[in-house]
Formats: sequence, structure tokens, C-alpha cells
Amino acid sequence: MSNFVKNILFPLPPAAYHFDVRIVDDLSGQPPDFKSMLKTGAKALSEAGFQEVSGLSATMTTEPITEGGENRFVHQVPTQVSYPNLLLKRGVITRLSALNMWCDECILQAKFPIKTKIVVLTLLDVNHSPIMVWKFDKAYPVKYEVSGFNAESNQILIENIEIAYQRMEKMPPAVQAAAETKKVVVKGVKATTAKKPSLPST
Repeated sequence: MSNFVKNILFPLPPAAYHFDVRIVDDLSGQPPDFKSMLKTGAKALSEAGFQEVSGLSATMTTEPITEGGENRFVHQVPTQVSYPNLLLKRGVITRLSALNMWCDECILQAKFPIKTKIVVLTLLDVNHSPIMVWKFDKAYPVKYEVSGFNAESNQILIENIEIAYQRMEKMPPAVQAAAETKKVVVKGVKATTAKKPSLPST
């Protein structure tokens, strides 16, 4: 079995270090894919790469209910889905930052009503194309923290932003499946579909 066929049938797990984070104002009326979101002019904040993103988790909480006369088990009834806060980590931005201004409005200035946004996290491949996309609805920052100062260390200054959100959703990435199938390359040779021979006229 060739490596080309193996990569199709048994793809390797993607690397976790190549990703993109965008803070979007609105996705209303737009197709639910990443590339279309960028092309249709959604106002997004993508100002600096993040060093680390964590907190992608969803838990279905349950409520135990005891049935009278049944001592072998307890019913676990699903109630609702809970999400931890999203944690963003990056080097401190010294220039004017729209993301930091949003944090200041929500946390330091406590401007009410809180202005929520949509956070879009995209896992990218080696060609910078989206592999997986997560969307976090009605998000807003709840904690801003700067790493401590140390005169005996040469580490860069890190800021941590903690974001609460209402719901996490997986979005289908904009994959041009039709274009990919027409440009299959095997051993450096582009495969083309053979034309159906025409029958001779009688």
C-alpha cells in the first residue's frame, strides 16, 4: 500500500501548534464556514498570534434520581451542558490593541451591558488551510492577568486572557472537496479523468 493511499485511509492526527484565533463581532447571515466569514467582511480582531489556547471542553451534567424499591443502581438524568472558560495566552502587546480595549471595557471599566463577541478558533494545516474550526458564542473576557516581573529572568512578558462564553460549536471548515478530487497527484503526475470515446456514426 502506497503512502498516498495510507494518508487517505489512515490520516495522522493534526499538529496542535498551528492555529488562528479571531474575535468576531457578528456572523449573522453568513455561511457557517471560516473562509466565507473572512471574505464576507465580518469585523474580526486578529492582531497577534497566541502562544497557547486551552479550555476546549464540554460536559453534560447529570442529576442522580433514586427509584423507589430499586437498590441496584441510580438513574443519571442529563440536565444541561457546561463549559469551562477559554484561556488565551500570548506575549504582551504594547501597541494599541482592540482585544485589550475590549478587556478593559468589560473588566477594568465594567461597562454594562457587556459587549459580547464570537471567538473563532481554527486549526490549520501546513498550507494554512483550516482543518477544524470551533466557534464560541456570546463570549466576553472575565479575567486579565500579566505574568510577574523578574529582574533575574529574560523571559518575555505574558498576558493571560480568560473568556467566558455561552456555547461552543464545531463549524465545518471551507474545504473545496470538488477542486481537491480533480487535482489528485500520484508520484508527481496529475491524474485526469479520461474522456469517454464517442461512438462512430452509422
